[in-house]
Amino acid sequence: MVLMLKALNRVWKVREKTLEVYDLKIMTHHSKRYVALKVMYFGQRFYGFASEAQMDPTVEAMENAGKKFLGEHDFRNFCKMDAANVHNYRRRITQFEISSSNMSFEGGQLCAIKVKGSAFLWHQVRCMVAVLFMIGQGLESVDVIDILLDIEKTPRKPQYAMAPETPLILQSCEFEDVKFICSSDSGQALRIHLENEGRAYQLQSAIFQEAALSCLPLAKDQSLLNDGTIKKVTSHIPLLSRPTEPSYEERRAKLNSRR
Repeated sequence: MVLMLKALNRVWKVREKTLEVYDLKIMTHHSKRYVALKVMYFGQRFYGFASEAQMDPTVEAMENAGKKFLGEHDFRNFCKMDAANVHNYRRRITQFEISSSNMSFEGGQLCAIKVKGSAFLWHQVRCMVAVLFMIGQGLESVDVIDILLDIEKTPRKPQYAMAPETPLILQSCEFEDVKFICSSDSGQALRIHLENEGRAYQLQSAIFQEAALSCLPLAKDQSLLNDGTIKKVTSHIPLLSRPTEPSYEERRAKLNSRR
């Protein structure tokens, strides 16, 4: 958050016009803050669409599961636990929605998952999205969210890989009684910068797509990993049947034994 505010300070000084900004120390320690995170992923990598007809039931399953995150819950099974420094894993989610972008790509539709809450744990959103993708592919039941949120029944987090960090975007931070000021010149300069960056990435995308046309198709028993590497398709192990990480209490006991 501090880095984002410093970046905003630089934007506000475009064309040597210094505008009034707020003290970073006050901003980062404000008593009430609401952070909105937008996660954007390409459907063909994670949803497993075979055709556009499968999109609606897949997204619907993910959205129904995501609604279970709304409210205040203990998210220790949906984060990377830092038992040395974090002792309260209850967080409040105030908004969850999935929307389709107007951009589409060969093999899938670009969708956005928007999560809003008062605070987030370490890698919380990436873990939430990882489980939602399993549900969207039909590998897990929607009810697995309830089971993982119930720390009495599930005190230990099952081992699973997080969703990639690249599409995770800090979209906005809201503060009570704070009004940000941005001049029209600064807004225009930022828009031009973003449009130029977007065109550069579109050019790179076109180059990669052109190169991909000359590649041989994947074998039926192969699929792409999140980073684009190839792996053999293996059977899915249900989350509740997987090895688990140590519980919070077990981690604390281990930390205390070292003192």
